Amino acid sequence: LSSLSKEKIDAASLLKSAQEDSLALQKEIQTLKDNLAHESSDKRSQAKVVLLASQDMAQRFEDLHNQTLAPLQQRAIQLDAQVDKLRLLASANAKKSNTLSDAMKQVAQLKAE
Repeated sequence: LSSLSKEKIDAASLLKSAQEDSLALQKEIQTLKDNLAHESSDKRSQAKVVLLASQDMAQRFEDLHNQTLAPLQQRAIQLDAQVDKLRLLASANAKKSNTLSDAMKQVAQLKAE
């Protein structure tokens, strides 16, 4: 009987120890869950910050493009058109110059005759 009593006491002690271990594990699991939830929240917050920063940079780039690059591109188009006109004028002047030079040669030949 005394052996049975001792086994009961040992079993009760083991049960109490197992319950304490179980409670400690439950607390640790809850702590891990809380930490994970907090970490996930931090990651989401960081992702939002990165997203907002990238949107801000994209807007700044668009503004910079609209304020500087777009007008410069338009000016380059205008300058290209002016260069084309100047080339045409230079070509026409060269033809006139050749015609004038030919005419002067003909006049010189006629005078020589």
